[in-house]
Amino acid sequence: MSFDVLPDVLVSSIVLASTYALVALGWVFIFRATGILNFATGQFLVLGAYFFFWTSIQLELPFWLALPIALLMIAALGALVYLGTLRPLAGQPMFSPIMVTLGLSIIMTSAMTIIWGAQSRVLTPPMDNNTYQLPGDAVITTFGIITIAVALMVYGALMSFLRLSKRGIQMRATAENPLLASQRGINVDVIFVIAFAVAVSAAALAGLSYSFSNILAPSAVALGLRGLAPALIGGMDSIGGALIGSVVVAFIETAAVTQWGGDIKDMAAFLVLLVALAVRPYGLFGTPEIRRV
Repeated sequence: MSFDVLPDVLVSSIVLASTYALVALGWVFIFRATGILNFATGQFLVLGAYFFFWTSIQLELPFWLALPIALLMIAALGALVYLGTLRPLAGQPMFSPIMVTLGLSIIMTSAMTIIWGAQSRVLTPPMDNNTYQLPGDAVITTFGIITIAVALMVYGALMSFLRLSKRGIQMRATAENPLLASQRGINVDVIFVIAFAVAVSAAALAGLSYSFSNILAPSAVALGLRGLAPALIGGMDSIGGALIGSVVVAFIETAAVTQWGGDIKDMAAFLVLLVALAVRPYGLFGTPEIRRV
């Protein structure tokens, strides 16, 4: 890769990392709170974008109203999914909730295809997607700037919530030891419901960002699985690690695509995942699991 294109690669990597960071947050926040790998993350991601498509285009609501309604809908669905399908499995072996989320992913993909069809949709952007020239011949679009800003705001708000609010402190305590937290009077089910609602809302924001820049179709659920790579690299119980992992994966993926073309995109992301997990199985910032025999 030539150094002449390095500035553009860096800018593109930051934009892609912002999208990955929101997807990775959808994985990490649920796993950190409940220990569940939600393999329906990609489906929640796309369904949130479809909810926005329904509110903004089919119901013709203004953007400032359609967006919060869509996010509230996906958050409520995430909470209902936990209460209706995963809460009854409390205390069961880990493969049980994983199989449930895999089944949910299939059901949700089929439902989206039945309701909105398999064809690609175009979301009406709330503003012109202008292109801006940066130093070093790098370019960035309006949507790229918004994606970076949204990711930073979500992470900043979430970090502040976890550190400063009473419910956030309870959530951190539950993540450390759910049994002890419940014995101390914390309603663990409420914490888990909040975790699911927040996680699927973050994933939905990533789906909106992707759909504005590309297309909206059920096939976009693949972005959810690609977001698992930065989550695993950063550490499945580390919110900050998800952000760092997203930067690592996005840079390597963008550099590989620039050098060898788009066909290597998926391979590059998961190749760096395999290397990282071989060196540090619990991720860069994850907590090692110690088992005594």
